[in-house]
Amino acid sequence: METEKTKIVDGNVCGVMALILDQHNNLLLLQRIDNKKWEPVKGGILEGENDKEAAIREVKEETNLDVRPIRKVADEVSDEIITARGKIKIKGTIWVCEIVGKNQDVILAEEHSSYKWVSLDLVEKIKEDIYPPIANYMIQKIKESLF
Repeated sequence: METEKTKIVDGNVCGVMALILDQHNNLLLLQRIDNKKWEPVKGGILEGENDKEAAIREVKEETNLDVRPIRKVADEVSDEIITARGKIKIKGTIWVCEIVGKNQDVILAEEHSSYKWVSLDLVEKIKEDIYPPIANYMIQKIKESLF
């Protein structure tokens, strides 16, 4: 079986972030095993996949939830992260997603140890505990998308 490749455009890894909101506008955050920081669902866009499809797939892989992306709140977001393989430039999109179907049980993938639903008021107060490259930008986009 051939390994799926992450899409790269102009030297940037293409990524997506899914902001999953429940019926009370609480945001789903996942705790990373490696650094214990909290983050929304995020990941790479695969070759042959668009950002909306990637958001749906990443949510399913990381939480086992079925979602419908309802609003793109950011496009062409740029970030740079340091990994074991060196510095990586990322360009991505952010989608607000709602849970669909009857399955609302979160089952975590092995990269996360825990999850929690956080009120949007609390998200800003805990931004030091949210994965640093995205915290402030994510908080801004959540607020803009709901008002």
